[in-house]
Amino acid sequence: MKRYFVTDIHRAPDAGAMERDLVDWARRIYTNVLVTEDKIHVIAQKICNEQKRILAEKPRRSQVLVDWGENPVVFGHVWITIGSSQMNLTLVQGEIA
Repeated sequence: MKRYFVTDIHRAPDAGAMERDLVDWARRIYTNVLVTEDKIHVIAQKICNEQKRILAEKPRRSQVLVDWGENPVVFGHVWITIGSSQMNLTLVQGEIA
């Protein structure tokens, strides 16, 4: 099974309040971790669940789109978007023991 490393979570300069909250939350949990390919959609779902929790607490916040996919141009790059921000995952090519 393929493994990916979360290299960074970029927050867009024009990010709204919800997007900032979600990116900050995701950074605390997912920065510099290994993820198996079958868990990428689980991370996206957890971000969506966190968004629902925030909306229940702060209903005036605007909801943002959370999506994920594989970059068709750059080999081994997978992304999860949080509004206009992005979590970047890179395929682990190998391991040195």
